[in-house]
Amino acid sequence: MSTSVLYHAFGVRGYVYEATEYQQGRIAFRIRHNHKRFRCPECKSRRVVRRGCVEREFRQVIVAQDVTQQENDVKQLGPLLKKCEQQAGARPGEVLADAGYWSEENAQLASAETELFIATTKDWKQRQALRDVPPPRGRIPNGMSARERMERKLLTKRGREAYKQRGSTIEPVFGQMVMRGLVRFKLRGLKKVRAEWSLWCTTHNLLKLWRSGWRARQVVDDEAAVVRPS
Repeated sequence: MSTSVLYHAFGVRGYVYEATEYQQGRIAFRIRHNHKRFRCPECKSRRVVRRGCVEREFRQVIVAQDVTQQENDVKQLGPLLKKCEQQAGARPGEVLADAGYWSEENAQLASAETELFIATTKDWKQRQALRDVPPPRGRIPNGMSARERMERKLLTKRGREAYKQRGSTIEPVFGQMVMRGLVRFKLRGLKKVRAEWSLWCTTHNLLKLWRSGWRARQVVDDEAAVVRPS
């Protein structure tokens, strides 16, 4: 039996067929996990064992969006966090942002619910610093400004691991939009462009969820029926 039959017939992926056994009147397929061959094409995770039946991480899914006529992003972080609460139902646990979003006012938006990782310099300088400067050790020195604390935070091992995810979670979305034909907006006027961009983001998310194999299941609670992810 081939691995493609395992997937298409039984929904099992990431395993290699070894043998067929007969146990108490039942037919059992002996399979082994193939860590080297299988990775999720979307999030590169090896945790997906059966379609829709294992909790997994979704990447490159848009949780908040908007269109603005302002020249820079400094004043967009706060409104987008509020939109995330409105559109996704909660604020994110971590926010990764480039230097265009940095300001001491934005640094104050961090809370117990949301941790911020905002670059304070241009991307190429940030990447160079992550390569050349070793992670800091010890306690945070007293008297550091908000900018210095953020720079130190990004240089820690945890900050490095978090911030490097921008390259695989945020930036590819724009390239994928262009590959699907979004070179310029077809409508005119801020209100219409916002509607057009919202439609693009919606179709982007639907495509991501469909390709991931995600499906909703019906769960009946005591008071009402709700739909939750499998």
